[in-house]
Amino acid sequence: MEKRMNRFWVILCVVLMLTMGGMAQEKSKEGAVSDEEELREAALNALMQMDGERALPVIEKVLQKETNPKLRKKAIFALSQVGGEKALTMLQNLAENDKDNEIRAQAIFWIGQMEGERSLKILSDLVDKMNDEELKEKLIFSISQHNSEQAFQKLTAIARTDKDEKARSKAIFWIGQSTRSEAATVLESLMSENAPQKVLEQIVFAISQLESEKGLPMLVRIAKTHKNYEIRKKAIFWLGQSESAQAVKALEEIANEK
Repeated sequence: MEKRMNRFWVILCVVLMLTMGGMAQEKSKEGAVSDEEELREAALNALMQMDGERALPVIEKVLQKETNPKLRKKAIFALSQVGGEKALTMLQNLAENDKDNEIRAQAIFWIGQMEGERSLKILSDLVDKMNDEELKEKLIFSISQHNSEQAFQKLTAIARTDKDEKARSKAIFWIGQSTRSEAATVLESLMSENAPQKVLEQIVFAISQLESEKGLPMLVRIAKTHKNYEIRKKAIFWLGQSESAQAVKALEEIANEK
């Protein structure tokens, strides 16, 4: 135990010394990582294998003082591995406030990998006020990684009402990838609404990704009866990607219509 504690404090001191600028950061002209940066990364890796709670203040200092994106991303990963409420709060702060969008995206991703109602609430609250298109897509993906009724309901709400067409399309995509039994019902209800063309096309694609016993009948109905001929053509295209007898029969019937 004493030996373990000594190792912890040695590594802690190394990280603090390097993070506070005790040594200069250098890179070669080819962009290679310096020895000092490798040492910092090794120290972070070692801390992750030790006492997580004790590592949090060190990780926090790295995130506050460090300018190297690679080391900051490593520190974010370390936070996700430590876990717990304190780590989640730190990730939330990065996702909401960091000046570097790549760092924000990393924090959003790892929040999405943390189970629990609080992590989902953080993502849900943030997606509602997010103006950055790319970060909003990251948030929708992270919400989709929560296998819960609440997460599915949030995706459905985005698909129905979000003002951003791309956000709606992303939510629809992940609904189509869901294994939840209600996914087909949600997509069918979305199809009947007065959605923009791009959103309707994404719904047809999402339906094509459902299990065949659920998706094929819906595609057949769209191909035969939807009022938008471009959307009908999309449904026909996806029916053509299926080798099922039901799809072949539907295509024959459509081809023979007069």
